[in-house]
Amino acid sequence: MARQTLSPAAQRHLVDSPTRVAALVLAAGQSSRMGKPKALLPWGGIPLLEHVIRTLRASRVEKTWVVIGRDRPFSAPPPRFLDVDFVCTSDPSGGLSHSLQTGLSAVPDAFGAVAILLADQPGIESQLVDRVIEASLPPPALATRPIFKAGGDSVPGHPFVLMRSAFGLANELTGDQGARAIFRDNPTALREIEVKAPAPPDVDTPEDYYALIEKRRPSSPLPVSRTEKPGPTSS
Repeated sequence: MARQTLSPAAQRHLVDSPTRVAALVLAAGQSSRMGKPKALLPWGGIPLLEHVIRTLRASRVEKTWVVIGRDRPFSAPPPRFLDVDFVCTSDPSGGLSHSLQTGLSAVPDAFGAVAILLADQPGIESQLVDRVIEASLPPPALATRPIFKAGGDSVPGHPFVLMRSAFGLANELTGDQGARAIFRDNPTALREIEVKAPAPPDVDTPEDYYALIEKRRPSSPLPVSRTEKPGPTSS
């Protein structure tokens, strides 16, 4: 495996904070509504999963793990992913909770926190990842997440930073319960930070994907490739 090269942000924060932070990207969904693996759909000529990985490389995250299903998106990780560890869930039908449990069990004890992201949400920026991590340290909350506020809406989202002291609580989750369900009965243990912006969209359906293509981030416009151009969906 290639030696991990830390981003400047990660190197700086290794000095500033004693807590090492890993990232966990959940990419084991069966993409039943999309009809094809979402993680490899191109956006600006780059797979959605790679957008998320690039975001994490530019953040203070030190190491990234990606949870994939038995129907792997590729037979072997491309060379550009050699700094990322892939872990395969034994039961993709077990839902989001099983993917989360699989990923958390792969993160070594040396890491005191993990930032959880979704492979089908490429609009998250590295600055937001760092902001949520910074809000969780110190003193550490059990978990920290952003609340996106725009147009009267208030939407909880990712990255969801979970402290190691709360990893074991994830074992109680079932089905499609995500990390937020851990704190349903203990909301005071969950820290929330306000982000004055719309929540980055999830890409679950062909319509979501076409909308993503049509609505580029103004700060970093990307060209539409021929394979991305939206067309009529089959009925």
